[in-house]
Amino acid sequence: MAAPDPKRLLLTGPVHGLARWRGALARLDWLEVVERALLEVVPRTLPAIAQRLDWLCVTSANALEALASHRDELAGVPAAVVGERSAEGLAAWGIDVAVGPAASADDLLRLWSDRLEPGQRVLWPRGSVSDEFAGSLRGRGLEVDDPIAYETRERSGDGGLPSADFLFLASPSAVRAATRLDRAGAAPLALAIGETTARALRDWMAREPSAVAGIEVLAKPEPECLVRLLCDLAGREA
Repeated sequence: MAAPDPKRLLLTGPVHGLARWRGALARLDWLEVVERALLEVVPRTLPAIAQRLDWLCVTSANALEALASHRDELAGVPAAVVGERSAEGLAAWGIDVAVGPAASADDLLRLWSDRLEPGQRVLWPRGSVSDEFAGSLRGRGLEVDDPIAYETRERSGDGGLPSADFLFLASPSAVRAATRLDRAGAAPLALAIGETTARALRDWMAREPSAVAGIEVLAKPEPECLVRLLCDLAGREA
């Protein structure tokens, strides 16, 4: 019996820690992984940290580099966190990850809500693209400091998106970058790292229904979850 046709995955991110994702996928001998970075992240310098803080909130590991020089100022401040990598980085600095790591910002709010009180002050170092999460926190009566910790830029000069069976996207910014590129071959099945990215993909499909063949979302934003999802979708063994 002939071996099943190999599958191809277009791995576009995440920007940091990509080697960890690539390494997890390496054991899938039926999968060809093609890397095509869509974004680059440039850290910013954060201003002085407020003397009174009730919470640190980290929703992207991209913020860790800017936070590193402020770790002493953050001693004793509990953290609410999205993602294992963010949680591990903060724990290595001795910061208490009191809430999370959650799979998405929406999940974090659900986990965190019982511990939030109006008037509490939250530091949320964010990316340059969206401040939507700060609005959600302020809507709960919180004081939010949301300095830009990193700038997300689209990469240029790398051509379009090659053909693939699966397209993995790790942020809404990556989705926006993908919408502006020429795409070869049939529409791939889009795999979203989390629900926020999936929403951006749904918006893309609403504007351009044939852009992708469908959308699947990882159970958690971790490489092993991508491996399991791919195996389930392809009907293959890990």
